[in-house]
Amino acid sequence: GWKGKADAMNVAGFLKLGECFGLLSKEALQVIFRQAGGQEIPFEAFRRALFSCVVKVADAEGAAKSGEDEGQVWAKGFRALCRHMHLNDGKALRRLMDSYRRDGETLHPFSLLSAASPREPTVAGEAPAPGDDPHDATNRQAEGVLAEAAAAVADTSGGVDTVRAADETV
Repeated sequence: GWKGKADAMNVAGFLKLGECFGLLSKEALQVIFRQAGGQEIPFEAFRRALFSCVVKVADAEGAAKSGEDEGQVWAKGFRALCRHMHLNDGKALRRLMDSYRRDGETLHPFSLLSAASPREPTVAGEAPAPGDDPHDATNRQAEGVLAEAAAAVADTSGGVDTVRAADETV
């Protein structure tokens, strides 16, 4: 299953989620999972785990080296990840997760570089409906989530440096 207890996600569910949405390698996801919760990630810590995924992708792609402030790169990346995962559309999210469970269908890998073109299809062959701009709602929802995740990452001991140090051991 996707989750363990009613209020937490287990490592197997987190790895399935990562595979379904093309987040990171299983090894990288396991490191993030251990940092976020150890044996289980309480759903309150889930945003921090997703934010850590964005930081890892940004570092791997050298996104912050473009001269833009790291915080801005991460903020844009988190919004892009919310769009990529369809977190603003429960029906689309369920459809994607059901397709993964049933047929093993996954989204293309998440990338900050491809997130630069906001109208790109999210599933092979699937384009946004004409006149439909889901990004407005996603951006509004992502703003609050992003603020909470950024604060949570900053409040953890070591913060982003802990994520980076763990990357070097993988």
